[in-house]
Amino acid sequence: GRDHGRDHDRDTDRTCTVTAATARTTLRVRPGNPLSGTAQVPPDCEVAQRALLLAALAEGESSLAWPSAPNGSNLAVLAYALRALGVPIQLAADAVHVRGVGLDGLRMPNGVLDAGRSVSNLALIAGLLSGQRFGTRIITHAALTTRSVEHLVGPLRARGAHIAGRSAGPDAPVTPPLSVAPLVAGERLAALDCELPAPDAYAKAAVLINALFASGSTTLTEPAVSADHLERLMVLLDLPLRRIGSVVCFEPQGWNRRISAQTLPLPGCTTCAAYLSAAALLSPGSRIALRGAGINPSRTGFFDVLRLWGADVEVLPRGEAGREPIADLLVRPRPLRGGVLGGELLLRAGTEIPALALLGGQSTRGVQLYDLQALAPSHELDLASLPGVLHALGYDAQLRDGALQVSRTRGEQEPAAQPAHDDPQLAMAALIAGLHAEAETRVERGVDALLQAHPGFIEALQSLGADIVLQGSDQ
Repeated sequence: GRDHGRDHDRDTDRTCTVTAATARTTLRVRPGNPLSGTAQVPPDCEVAQRALLLAALAEGESSLAWPSAPNGSNLAVLAYALRALGVPIQLAADAVHVRGVGLDGLRMPNGVLDAGRSVSNLALIAGLLSGQRFGTRIITHAALTTRSVEHLVGPLRARGAHIAGRSAGPDAPVTPPLSVAPLVAGERLAALDCELPAPDAYAKAAVLINALFASGSTTLTEPAVSADHLERLMVLLDLPLRRIGSVVCFEPQGWNRRISAQTLPLPGCTTCAAYLSAAALLSPGSRIALRGAGINPSRTGFFDVLRLWGADVEVLPRGEAGREPIADLLVRPRPLRGGVLGGELLLRAGTEIPALALLGGQSTRGVQLYDLQALAPSHELDLASLPGVLHALGYDAQLRDGALQVSRTRGEQEPAAQPAHDDPQLAMAALIAGLHAEAETRVERGVDALLQAHPGFIEALQSLGADIVLQGSDQ
């Protein structure tokens, strides 16, 4: 126990160092090189976060395959929070090892728990803590402190959880930090029949993790299926969950309240695969192969759009990682048609909307994305800042009444510095746009968010020939 505590302190210090070092990191992008070769798509952090939480609640040793220790990532932030709750976790060079403590083995932390800048972390931790007999607080990165979390805490309160956020008044949104009071002796979380107003993978994650501690059944309905990684993992682990269409039911009656430990394979990150593909499609003469990309149908809206637009993207199925389908992708540029997008297709492409905007801006017809307001709060994306970023990148972009219209780039040279705001997807968009700019591009904001949300993305792009240099605050 004492040695484990020292390891925890060392890893915590290292994470603080990573965060501080990347806070003022600049990406310098030099254009002109077509992309070529083969890259392994880095693991999907969204899947890994859910797998890590279930592994912490399992009984026995579990592991998640990871090609390099994910220090500084959103996954590492969740690992440190779970360690504070008494779960032994080791971030090794090629895997994350977890000794699960079971559903009743968590302990009260010595201080607050930090969810970082990840809404996934916030949702998972909130659902977990709302079922405990001890209380604590959940803090976040400043980027999330103005974001409404009513969609997370509302369903948890409805079943009897004692969770509250910060609010400036009765009509003001509920925002982090969150305070969770303990369930008292004899008190159990009740059954829940919940209908979400919009497809929302984060609210769904909070409710389903919370369902593990409830005395009755949980039924959750969405207008359409949001990212279903957690459901697939729960089925893989033989938990009593079933789904019919967009209705998910967790029925604990007869369940022994045990989760089996396993080695959990991870699919390649769908978002990383999308932006790597977009980088190749924007760079004439490129030809790339991407290995092991996750192609979960609830997340593949980006690639479905590319097929409609006539893109040359060949999908070669390669089986499954766990219950997640994976494939190799062969990508070559060709003229795209563009067009009007919205509804469920756009929902399934949520975090890839900036990439679609870039590609649509270069297409023959341009692109119009409508009903964008329906994506909030179900995606971690700064939609309000997207038009300004696109304009700075040389695109004509207008956002009116929830619809974004993007047309071909203006004839002028792009500015040297691209504002990406504190958003990982906007930073990725600025980065891949810089690969076909007229001059060197500097991405000056959002780089730390990118490194935390999508570890391995920049290295994969560099391995395909992209001329990208990371310059930290000490350089």
